Amino acid sequence: MNIFKKLPPAVFYFLVFSIPFGTRKSVWQFTEGFSEYTGVFIYGTDILMILFIVWWLLSLRGLAKQSLTNKERLPRLRLLAMTIFIFFAAISIFFAYSKGLALYNFSRILVLAIFALATGGLIKEGIVKIDKILMALAASGIFQAIVGFGQFVRQGSLGLWFLGEPDLSFTGGGIAKIAVEGAKIIRAYGTLPHPNILAAFLLLGLFGLYYLWLKRSRQYVILSSERRISRDPSDALRMTTIATSIAIIILGLILTFSRAAWLAGATMSILFLGYGLFRRETRVWAAQLFFIIALSLTAFIYALHPYIAARAPILQNEPSVVRRLQYNEMALELIKNKPLGVGIGNQVIYSVRTGLYQKFGMDKAWMWEPIHNLYLLIVTELGVQGGIIFSIFLLSLVYRISSLLYSRGRIEVGDSVILIMFLALLFLGLFDHYLWTLQSGRLMLWLIIGIIMGLTNCNTIYYNDRHENNN
Repeated sequence: MNIFKKLPPAVFYFLVFSIPFGTRKSVWQFTEGFSEYTGVFIYGTDILMILFIVWWLLSLRGLAKQSLTNKERLPRLRLLAMTIFIFFAAISIFFAYSKGLALYNFSRILVLAIFALATGGLIKEGIVKIDKILMALAASGIFQAIVGFGQFVRQGSLGLWFLGEPDLSFTGGGIAKIAVEGAKIIRAYGTLPHPNILAAFLLLGLFGLYYLWLKRSRQYVILSSERRISRDPSDALRMTTIATSIAIIILGLILTFSRAAWLAGATMSILFLGYGLFRRETRVWAAQLFFIIALSLTAFIYALHPYIAARAPILQNEPSVVRRLQYNEMALELIKNKPLGVGIGNQVIYSVRTGLYQKFGMDKAWMWEPIHNLYLLIVTELGVQGGIIFSIFLLSLVYRISSLLYSRGRIEVGDSVILIMFLALLFLGLFDHYLWTLQSGRLMLWLIIGIIMGLTNCNTIYYNDRHENNN
C-alpha cells in the first residue's frame, strides 16, 4: 500500500527530471517532408504526464473530501483566466489554415493546463513537495550540463540519441555555432533541440540549487534559535556537493552561449543574492553563495575568454538579431491582417503557404521558424483577445506569488526561488518561441505555472522548513 502511495509522486518527479529528454516518435506530417512545427509527435514525457494526470483524476474524490476543511480554495481568478485562455485557444481552431494541426496543438495545451492543475492541486494537498521538484530540476540540470560540456569538448554528439540528443554533425545544417577567430564552434545542446532551450532549463536547475544552499541557512537559523545546532559532519559533504553542482551548471550555461539566458541568470541572481545579503539571518550563507558563483565565473571566464568575447557582443547586422527583428515585423503584419489569429500552431504553415517568409527575405526553408517572441506569437495564433487574456493570466500568477511572499510582512529568500524562475522564463519569452512550440519548453512553463497555482500560506518553502524542523 505504501508503494502504491509513493509511486505516482515518484512518476511525477521522474517526469520533472525527464523534461529535457526529447525521446519521441513521429506520427504524422501536415506538410511534405519533415518539419518540427507541422508534425505530430508522441514523446516519452507524454506517457509520464498522462499517467500522472490519470492518477490525479482518480484521486480527486478523496482529495475533495480532504479539502472540505481547507480554508485555501482553488484560486478562482487564475482558474478563470486559464479557462478563458483555453477557450480562446479552442476557438482559434475554426480560424486555422490547417485545422488538423490546430487541433493537435490545442490538445497539447489542454493537457498541459490539466497537468498544471494537477500539479497545483497535489502541492496544495502536500502530496507533491516543492523542495523535491527543485531537487529534481537541479539533478537533471547537472546531468544536462555534463552532457553539454562533453558535446563542447568533442564538438559533436555523445551518442545519446535515445534521450533525444540531436545529431550534432559538424557539417550538418541547422546546428547552432559561434565564430571564434574564423573557426566555427558548436554550442552545447544537452539532449534538447537547441542551446537556448538548454540554457533555460539550466537556469531552473541553477535556481533550484540556490534554494538547496539557502535551505541549510534557514534550518541553521531555526536550530540556532532553539539552541540545538546540528554538527552533523555530513553537512559539510552536502554543502560541498551543492557548491560543486552550482559550478557545473554555471559552466554548462556558459557553453550554451545563450546571451538572453546569461542576462536573465545574472539579473535574477543579483536580485536573489542581494536580498539574501540584506537579510541578517541569511547574510552569511548568501555571502558564501555569492563567493561560489563569483569564483566559478572568474575561473570559467578566464578559461573560455576567447569564446565568450566572440559571442558576447550583440551586433546590429548579426544574422540572429536581423532575423528576430524580421520575425517581429512579420508578427505585426500578421496581427494587422489577421486580428483574430491564424489558429493555434498555424503561424509557420500559414506564413509558408502565403509567402510571408519570402516577403521578409527569408527564402530558405531553415529560416521558416516560429516568431521568436512568445507574446507576439500567441497573439498571431490566438488573436488579440487571446494575447490579452494570456497576459492577464500571467499577471495573476505574478500577483499570486508576490502576495504570498509579502503576506508575512517580508519576503523569505527561499520562497522567492519560484518567483525568479517564473520571471526568468517570462523574460526569455521575449526572445524565443520554445515555451509555446516545443515539448521541453512547454513543460518548463506549465510546471512553474502549476507550482504557483498550488502555493498557499501553508505550503511555502519557509513554512515547510520550519514545520519539518519542529517535528
